[in-house]
Amino acid sequence: MVNTTSKKNSPIDESEFGPMFRNCSPVDGSLNVDLKLRTALNEAISKSGKKRSQICAEMSDLTNTDVVKSSLDSWTAESKSISSPNEDFSNNKRRGMPAELIVAFCVATDDDTPLRMLAENMGLRLMDREQQIAFHLSRLEEEKKQIARKIKDGKKLLRGMVE
Repeated sequence: MVNTTSKKNSPIDESEFGPMFRNCSPVDGSLNVDLKLRTALNEAISKSGKKRSQICAEMSDLTNTDVVKSSLDSWTAESKSISSPNEDFSNNKRRGMPAELIVAFCVATDDDTPLRMLAENMGLRLMDREQQIAFHLSRLEEEKKQIARKIKDGKKLLRGMVE
């Protein structure tokens, strides 16, 4: 979502939170998040307190896809990083967790860190439900102030016409 309000009318002080989007010119290789993602996946597994097989079973249920522990082990192993020659059954290089499984992984581990890390590498930020509501309320409060100003200006104009 692009913030189109001016800084004066912005409901959020960007200097406090940083820009919603960063202005970046990535250089070759700078967006290779392979190791960061593997680290985030491993940390989410550890924090979850669940066994890898349990996480895979939940991911399988959530996606209606067979997710096996050996795949999860491969997706999180440093030895399977981008520099390693890993090929799938079609001889395509397969390095990490398929994107279509990341959301299910985050739900199964109750940890959105891997998804947040990917977004932040693009200069984006994710908002949880509470943050979404707070943001929406701040926008409504700003609109309320603008409407109150318009009503006040309209009343002034009307008084000027009546006098």
